[in-house]
Amino acid sequence: MMQTLYIFSGKHDKSLRKHEGQKVYSYCLGVGKIKGSDVINVNDNKKLNQIAASKARYFSNFVYDQNKLFIEQGLKLDDELSLYFLTDFSCKRSELFQTYSDYCNAYLIKQILLERGIGQVIFDECQPGFIEAASSLLKDIGTSVMNPIPGKYSIPRVIAKNLYFFFKVMTGNFLTYIFVRNEVKKNGSKKIANLFLTRYPSHLNAHALDDKYGALVGSDDRYLAHLFTDGFHQNLSVKEYLKSISRLKLLKNVFVLDHYLRTMDVLENMVLSIRLIPRCRESRKKNMFLMELIFLQTYEMRFIFL
Repeated sequence: MMQTLYIFSGKHDKSLRKHEGQKVYSYCLGVGKIKGSDVINVNDNKKLNQIAASKARYFSNFVYDQNKLFIEQGLKLDDELSLYFLTDFSCKRSELFQTYSDYCNAYLIKQILLERGIGQVIFDECQPGFIEAASSLLKDIGTSVMNPIPGKYSIPRVIAKNLYFFFKVMTGNFLTYIFVRNEVKKNGSKKIANLFLTRYPSHLNAHALDDKYGALVGSDDRYLAHLFTDGFHQNLSVKEYLKSISRLKLLKNVFVLDHYLRTMDVLENMVLSIRLIPRCRESRKKNMFLMELIFLQTYEMRFIFL
């Protein structure tokens, strides 16, 4: 009798009707659970944790090896620094991206397939990257996809977000030049002991206290606060940006990094982002990697161009 594995990634519990009178094995990726009298859950958190711990070094080497794609496509800064090292991909940001999670879950599912004699797999509310990873193991097994989650990082969306970001920065830069050009702090001849790079208001507050550095900042130190940042880790509107500058003017030990940004810097980087698109598209075509017979569609390789 053919056994069915129901892989669910929803946020809320879901009841499953009787599946042709057969037992159904469920594997849940999110907080939502599959419920039903014929449902048997096969999640094994202990085993999944063991896989994650044992494969961490292997995955780290795998990620680092992808730097060659950036070099091949000429994705370098001043022909010296590979842009790979400026990405969240190289940092293996598992709290943002689920590539490693996809790999570990697919690896465990591979074991479940062999142990349970699964003949059919149903994906419900799963990300396309995970479906791709798990499906690479299902050579002779029937699959079906329900309620697929659409991809987030298409090239048109990347271009639109980049242009909006550069326009916002130029607008803020222009307004800053008009209203606060004579109020850029200068330290005079006094020597700065240490300069602490931070983000306002994400980490630095209105009382000049930073949640990362804490008591490390002394009286002879200064903060270098970044407001616009990259539009992801902190995403201020022009109105919020101007309000933040007004607040920071009251803090004597804070320099605003954005004040030293020239309009020409913004324009040059906007042009550069457009010039990199053809190379990015080539890298994007290669964003499928084979790791121990599991295809990984790296979300990071799409996201890095945002």
